[in-house]
Amino acid sequence: MYVTYTGRLSGATLQEVTGNQIGRWRLSKYQRARLAASILDGRTQLTKLNEGQVATLLKISVSYARKMRRPQSAPQLQAAE
Repeated sequence: MYVTYTGRLSGATLQEVTGNQIGRWRLSKYQRARLAASILDGRTQLTKLNEGQVATLLKISVSYARKMRRPQSAPQLQAAE
């Protein structure tokens, strides 16, 4: 696995992984499980997820996510701000 950034946070190493990297890596089931554990433990941070990845995580279509990004399509979100 490759990471784009390694920094220090409370003495621990924080790794940043982009959504594009995960999409391109050919990881085995074991490697995916280790990456998931690292994300859940806070050692790895996901950044720069694309529309498709976010839509998949939230179990919605990309077109629906795009529609909700338009201010006139989400009046309840505007009222909350």
